[in-house]
Amino acid sequence: MGFSGGNTTQCQQCTANVFQYIDHIDEVGCLSYPIEHGFVHADLSLSDTIPHLSKNMIQKIACIHNISLNSWWHLPKEQLIEAFIGHNCINCNLYTSILKVHISRSLKKKKNQ
Repeated sequence: MGFSGGNTTQCQQCTANVFQYIDHIDEVGCLSYPIEHGFVHADLSLSDTIPHLSKNMIQKIACIHNISLNSWWHLPKEQLIEAFIGHNCINCNLYTSILKVHISRSLKKKKNQ
């Protein structure tokens, strides 16, 4: 799956939609991102998600999950994945990733034809 924090990128598995990573929040925070407004609430593995996010978002998620990145922070973000591999805590079940669905340009063109 392709997505990134703050940027929209094409999902490799679907050509109709583009997903933008918005946030990593708890159940109460999810109420601010209703599905009917184009938001997707997704339980994504941290190690699969981290490579696609900004370092600021990675740091936020690490704090939520009590993962210390002090000794990892100087490394490229692709290597920060190692700090999240095999991680499991109570917050893994309490926090959800929020994505925003955008219709791709090619689908918009098809609809307008």
